[in-house]
Amino acid sequence: MTHKNYKFRCLRLLTAAIALSISLPTFAAEPSIGEELTTDILAAKSFNLTSLSEEDFLLDIPVVLTATRLAQPINEAPAAITIIDREMIRASGTREIADLFRMVPGFVVSRDNGHTPIVSYHGFSSEYVARMQVLVDGRSVYSPVFGGVDWANLPLAMDDIERIEIIRGPNAASFGSNSFLSIINIITQHASETTGVFGRWTTGSNGLKDVFVRIGETTGDFDYRVSASIMNDEGFIDRDDDRRLKTARFRGDYQLSAKDNLMFQAGTTQGIREIDSRFLQTTIDRDININFEQIQWQRQIDNNDAISLQFFHTLENIDQIIDARVQLFPLPLSDTRFIIDSSTQSERFDVELQHTKQLHESLRLVWGIGLRQDSAKGPHIFGTSADTGYTGSKKYFYNQVARVFSNIEWRTRHSVTYNLGTMWEKSDLASQKLSPRLGINIAITPEQYIRIIASRATRTPSLNESRSNFRTPVEDFPIPPYGITDLADFTTTAWVGNRNINPEKITSYEVAYHANFIRKKLSFDLKLFYEQVRDLITIDDNTIPQPADILDGEILAYDNLTDANIRGVEANLDFTPLTNTRLILSRSLTNIDSKNPNVSSEKLAESAPRHITSLLAINRFPDGVTGSLLFYSVSKSNGLGSGKPLPGYRHVNLRLAFPFRWTNVNGEIALIIQNVSGDYLDWRSDNLAETQQFITISAQID
Repeated sequence: MTHKNYKFRCLRLLTAAIALSISLPTFAAEPSIGEELTTDILAAKSFNLTSLSEEDFLLDIPVVLTATRLAQPINEAPAAITIIDREMIRASGTREIADLFRMVPGFVVSRDNGHTPIVSYHGFSSEYVARMQVLVDGRSVYSPVFGGVDWANLPLAMDDIERIEIIRGPNAASFGSNSFLSIINIITQHASETTGVFGRWTTGSNGLKDVFVRIGETTGDFDYRVSASIMNDEGFIDRDDDRRLKTARFRGDYQLSAKDNLMFQAGTTQGIREIDSRFLQTTIDRDININFEQIQWQRQIDNNDAISLQFFHTLENIDQIIDARVQLFPLPLSDTRFIIDSSTQSERFDVELQHTKQLHESLRLVWGIGLRQDSAKGPHIFGTSADTGYTGSKKYFYNQVARVFSNIEWRTRHSVTYNLGTMWEKSDLASQKLSPRLGINIAITPEQYIRIIASRATRTPSLNESRSNFRTPVEDFPIPPYGITDLADFTTTAWVGNRNINPEKITSYEVAYHANFIRKKLSFDLKLFYEQVRDLITIDDNTIPQPADILDGEILAYDNLTDANIRGVEANLDFTPLTNTRLILSRSLTNIDSKNPNVSSEKLAESAPRHITSLLAINRFPDGVTGSLLFYSVSKSNGLGSGKPLPGYRHVNLRLAFPFRWTNVNGEIALIIQNVSGDYLDWRSDNLAETQQFITISAQID
């Protein structure tokens, strides 16, 4: 079947679904799932991403927040959604947030080095995964410079996380341009849920030493917590990629009145990560310093009307300078000096107003406006350093973004839920653009739904893709460049951005079946998808010849070089066959078709493993002992950027936890073996992932 015919059939299916939904009969015997939630939870508590209590999430039908900015039963949300809850986080046997996404259909977790995770969905993966939006309590954390997320440096600990919602598909209609292929929303616990003193100590192989401490207290209408952590490890065995990081975070929740509450957060990450360069035969330290502040005011006007106002600020300083001499040729006195300054400083200011209104018992609206300013500087990355020949005065590059969003939900008497959402954005790096989405959820029985979605989204180029000019001074090059007779000092250009680059575009169609059999304690989601990606931004290896630079003779440049079509199937099963046993199984099949004059279609196709399988098995034994197994299998892959063609592999974690109690202390001792299935190559041919063992001791004092 051709892509044109496939698209035509998707459009016909969407049209038929609308006609079917209008003609469906009403269920008279019992209400549709989630109907009784509408007035109590959905109307009163749906106005932001953090306002629901833990009890709301313990319902048999999970309530989700991320798909439309309205709290909805998962079977009425216009998106394929995976929820990672606290039980899954503990049972996973992981110590890093990025590794949790091995449990999500279609997600690939790799590492460029021991401390730089790569989390991707539906391919086109490189060191900078720029096509995924990541939020922490509504605060966007993607890099203003490169567009991706530095998972290892987030001022966040897994022990503070309440749950993670993953939208598997475009969601720009709700959260803007970076919500291109997927969106991850990390929701931390309310401060009132973390009172007392909690500590965790971890030690194990590969120099692993972690410490986490948290103190929380309630004083009248004010709840707060302070948490701090230290993380140390030695990365991959054959690489110099040690990590030593310190993180601190504060959260306060203040009930100002019966209708108003205030949430404030601040955090910092500081430390050192080793960076090794095989070409330059050296190892240097990358100094990390990241700070953020966030404040959110919420007002519940009445049961049908609420507003929220949020502001956050992020400042990120990365210092990384390589000054090394390398003997490129077997000649006397032929050492060449390279000075590579990859340091960056970036800053983000963001303010957003959101209003939720229950227009009718079956009609809800959420809308809002937002403004954001990103700024960044990098002496060599943006070519603004005097030692690269720059004589201008510009140091910072800016991107200002304005956005207006809305979503209207209509729940009919025919057990059908319509969601129509859209996001309008305008930025300095791209012209104004509109990202619409139409979702239809049809109840074929009270426990089974059909979901049909059509959406369009765009991705604004990052500052690196549009403004970079990565220039590196080279001294004492033994073979003088063209026109120079002495040993050469010159500047080589690694890559440049493209001011005329177009935003990436995606049109996505999805048909899915969702079931939640409450009595059988089983939920199941099956999704078939087809995505058309246009104007994909990649590096052109042969764009700009540079004869004077005999080091490589060309400049790499970003451009809109290719289109792609992605189709596949994803399934997710959450089943409790026995009272003390829970199984979470996922499976995905992804196929990418693409034509690119500079990157082979085979390489792009294998940027997403064709097959991905995961299984999390949890069992509660007598006396509170808990055992779990996480199985993760991917087929062969070929990452872009620094990625290399690699065979498929299996990753298996085992965890066994024993509870203990001593006076007023409740604790747990957990024994964990990661990658018990054996060694494998991860992302690069010199990244050897080995089996690791560690022990964790945690204690709570109330």
